[in-house]
Amino acid sequence: MTAVLSEKEKIIMSFGDERTELNSRLKKLEIKYADLNEKLQITNTELADIRAEYTSYKVRAQAVLRQNQTIDHSQEEQLKEEAAALKAQVDTLTQNLTTIQEQSSELNAEVETSRKKLSEASAEAARAHQRTARLQSDLTRLSQQLESERSQHKLQVSTLTQCYKSQISELETRLQKDTENLKKQITLLQEKAKAGRSDEECSRDKYMLPIIPRDEGSDGEMDINVSLIPREEGEGSESAPSPPLSKSLLTSGGRRSPVPLERLLEEGVPENETFDTSSLGLTPEQEIADLRRKILAQQQRVKHVTVLLAESEREGARLAQLSDLLKAELRRVRASANNAHNTEYMKNVTLKFLTLPPG
Repeated sequence: MTAVLSEKEKIIMSFGDERTELNSRLKKLEIKYADLNEKLQITNTELADIRAEYTSYKVRAQAVLRQNQTIDHSQEEQLKEEAAALKAQVDTLTQNLTTIQEQSSELNAEVETSRKKLSEASAEAARAHQRTARLQSDLTRLSQQLESERSQHKLQVSTLTQCYKSQISELETRLQKDTENLKKQITLLQEKAKAGRSDEECSRDKYMLPIIPRDEGSDGEMDINVSLIPREEGEGSESAPSPPLSKSLLTSGGRRSPVPLERLLEEGVPENETFDTSSLGLTPEQEIADLRRKILAQQQRVKHVTVLLAESEREGARLAQLSDLLKAELRRVRASANNAHNTEYMKNVTLKFLTLPPG
């Protein structure tokens, strides 16, 4: 979409420059046309004057010829000279008239050519104006399309935010309930194990359970040292009370709570952002720049919300793994409670058998 807007912007700028150049050429042709009209009028005036002068000389020559028929032969030579001079003048005027007529024809042809060029320039300017109007219409249509897509995108982001919010809330509630139930069950099992223990002396063997391996995608949040989990009661721990469940284990899920829902809502797409209709009065370049700025802002918001949602999903997965760990510990404690009495009974029988007197 950005490439299309950039191409449209270049086309609009080129058409604007072309239109400016055509207007400049049109003004020059109009000025030249006015000059040619003025020259043509001057030429026509001169031609009319020459024709009038030629007619006057022709009338005078005819009058002189008529007078030559009545005068005596003594003035014949003088009249011939005057007639020759008049004839030469008439020839000169005729040549001048021919030259002026040729110039007038050339000027008329040049004026006609200028008119054709002016007509072509006007037609080209009209076509450029139509193309500009069409591009402006396309730009408006693209702006409306972008606004529609932005609205749909905002609706999708809002829907996803609400969906993730409800899922995270349900997950937090469920995990909290499971954790509380597991704590209660572990406490009950520990109390039952303490009540069923005998008064014999025992030693408390300490051992370390392996550390839960770190998942690569958990960002180091699942490094739980299970050595602090209470060891199960078996051989060598007849009357030794199990140490209480590590508080760090029970509260390890609280070291980092999921991303607050308020943060997701605050980082979402603002509801009060609407399409600025006043930008329709701006130039195409300003409109395109404004649209690009809005598109970049929306992309940044979408990326940020996506990161927050991914972080919440990772936190939910971590809590689910912690829940599985607590369930496994609960099963281990239950098995330890069931086998504790059998172990004590077998140990007492073995001791009595070994301590029997001979015979």
